[in-house]
Amino acid sequence: MKHIQLLAISFALTIPAFAQVMQTLSPSIQGPIDNRILTERSAMVDSVLWQEDFANGLDGNNPSDTSWTISGSDGALWLYDTDGSNGQFAGATPYTMESQSAGNGWMIFDADLSNPGIAAQFVTRTGQLVSPYIDLSNDTNVTLKFEHSFRWCCGTDQELHVGVSVDDGITWENFVVNENNVLNELATTEERSIVISDVAGGKDSVLIRFDWAQTTNFASSHYFWMIDDVKIIETPEYASLLVDNFVRFPSTWFGGTSYSNTPLVQAQATAYFFGGIVQNLGINDLDSARIIADIESENFNSLSYGVTLASQFRDTLYCNEGFTPSAIGEINGLVYGLDDNNISTDTATLNFIVSEYEYARDRSDFNTSFGSYTINEDGSEQIGNVFDIYADADIHSVKVYIDETTSLNAQAKVVMNSRTDGSAVINYEDETNTINVGQYRGQWVDFTFISPYPAFAGQILLPTVYAEFSNGADLVVIGRSGMSEAGETMLQDIDGLQPNGNPGDWYYTTSTPMIRLNFDPNAQGPLSIDENENIKFNIYPNPNNGIFSLQINEVENSNFLLNVNNVLGQVVYSENIENTNSLNKEINLSHLQKGIYNLSIFNSKGLKTTKKVVIK
Repeated sequence: MKHIQLLAISFALTIPAFAQVMQTLSPSIQGPIDNRILTERSAMVDSVLWQEDFANGLDGNNPSDTSWTISGSDGALWLYDTDGSNGQFAGATPYTMESQSAGNGWMIFDADLSNPGIAAQFVTRTGQLVSPYIDLSNDTNVTLKFEHSFRWCCGTDQELHVGVSVDDGITWENFVVNENNVLNELATTEERSIVISDVAGGKDSVLIRFDWAQTTNFASSHYFWMIDDVKIIETPEYASLLVDNFVRFPSTWFGGTSYSNTPLVQAQATAYFFGGIVQNLGINDLDSARIIADIESENFNSLSYGVTLASQFRDTLYCNEGFTPSAIGEINGLVYGLDDNNISTDTATLNFIVSEYEYARDRSDFNTSFGSYTINEDGSEQIGNVFDIYADADIHSVKVYIDETTSLNAQAKVVMNSRTDGSAVINYEDETNTINVGQYRGQWVDFTFISPYPAFAGQILLPTVYAEFSNGADLVVIGRSGMSEAGETMLQDIDGLQPNGNPGDWYYTTSTPMIRLNFDPNAQGPLSIDENENIKFNIYPNPNNGIFSLQINEVENSNFLLNVNNVLGQVVYSENIENTNSLNKEINLSHLQKGIYNLSIFNSKGLKTTKKVVIK
């Protein structure tokens, strides 16, 4: 299913169901990406005082030897789980937890489960999961640890709270645990630590509560919150955590953005910058906490400026030097936190590819399986990824993975759009011919341009796969892999069929489609639909200055109608050609503006063939 959000040109807040206005993004590099893989565990061993792995669900598997309870109007949505969300928007392969004890299950607040797939009937949900009493009377320095994964929509200010109470639940000290994530973003399984000494240290009747929306003014209707491996540990004197890590390019639109594959020429025109979020989990201050990045194969090492972190505090840090690659190949960068107290975080591996020609956001080169996206089951649509151009280059094609479930006779084209003025306006630039993508199911296909598209440094390009609606019969399905941040993947609803939407509205989605720019001059695409039709004609030269020759070469005589349409579909030139099967005629369109036009020829039998004419 699609998870989309509205991009309003004015940036003014609207309230369409299941949609959010895209806000302007900070000019600073920001936000997590989905290519982080922890490769080492800290040498520090937790001194566990109390723990729960939910092997018995609400019945509990903890030293208190009593059950967990649920509360709130939708508390019954807290369920024991092993297979991920079962709601309307879970998709074909629901996300499942990757916690240490995931094999024996976890708890989930499945907000999707009770909501219908009809926007007008969505209902917000609230519910709490509460622990049994925990005796910490002999422990003064204590930390709450747990593993969780979540996604929420569409309460824009939804906060996920973890509460601590020592007065039988009359009052709660609440901690926000989704502050680094955005609406509709899937958070991979992460471990969270909260120092709770001030509220719970030395207390004999401590309650822990996982709260979906009860203590906030905003609640969401969809997705889930998964919880596992809840522990109370003795807070160490010194400890730190690498909360997040990322490698980014500077971006004029996003501030900072990430790509899985980047052509060498583009990467050398900028640089990769490593960063991370470090949190102090110990009792004492961390002196000169910093981020360190290392690429052993490239003899690259860089570190950030140091900061002092008080207990429980965190900061986002970036290495001072950027990495500029010298050759193509896969890069494995190591990122970790270190401080003057000689406390080190886990080490994370960030892998990406410096390619010769391909420019990609999707993560299909690193994932063994991926999902799919049907782009014309709800009317005509186009979807694609946003790319920063750092160096002038010719784009010869757009490479797209066609999913195996695509209809046999499905047709699609690629449209090149741009955002060159820093505003929310998306401009049409160029397009390819329409091809029968159903013939290429389960493989990558190059949509080649009639002439290479000349990209220039500073451009922001949005190549999209465009599919017309065919009464639901011929569906275009493309692969998707990885997650995008707000605005990095865009979809346009051509017909305005999204709830409360208008024709032509642009949305963003957090699932990354497998759509790539290809700078390869040898890229070869399949024949267009028109090149397989029965009317045989040629246009030369093409591109041209508006004056070109039209050559028709048919077996039988026929009457022909020649129409030239602009990109808006308006007829700008028309001519009747009578009773011929062979023609070599000069056409003069030099009075028209430069751009792309469709030249269509109809014969007496009702056949039609269309080709692009490029006037420069």
